[in-house]
Amino acid sequence: MEQMLKDCSESRFDRIWTNYCLSLPQTTVLEVDVLAEGEDADCCWALAFELKNRDVKKPPSLQEAQLFVTKIKGIKQSLAQSKGIPVKFVCPVYLSAKGFAPSIESWLHEQGVLTADWESWESSN
Repeated sequence: MEQMLKDCSESRFDRIWTNYCLSLPQTTVLEVDVLAEGEDADCCWALAFELKNRDVKKPPSLQEAQLFVTKIKGIKQSLAQSKGIPVKFVCPVYLSAKGFAPSIESWLHEQGVLTADWESWESSN
């Protein structure tokens, strides 16, 4: 994850969308809360955010976490097909305002997804 953070901090993102709809063949339309893309002559990259602002009693479920990982795979596939150049990285970030169940957050980290809640987000900025 450290390399991905370094790549993100050194990359320029030229296009940003909110509520970005991703449509791939033989799948239902998937919506990404925020998608930022960039590219140069050699490769392309993206930063994808999932945002949940819920009561602490209802943190993101495993099913929601799995769906976000599916969206990230779709973004990688879409970039590779549409750009015709290698995908350097897709950095996934899941922001849950009130946090995560420990097992869900651990699972997301195992999948390479960065996580944050309001408390950690505000303390790092």
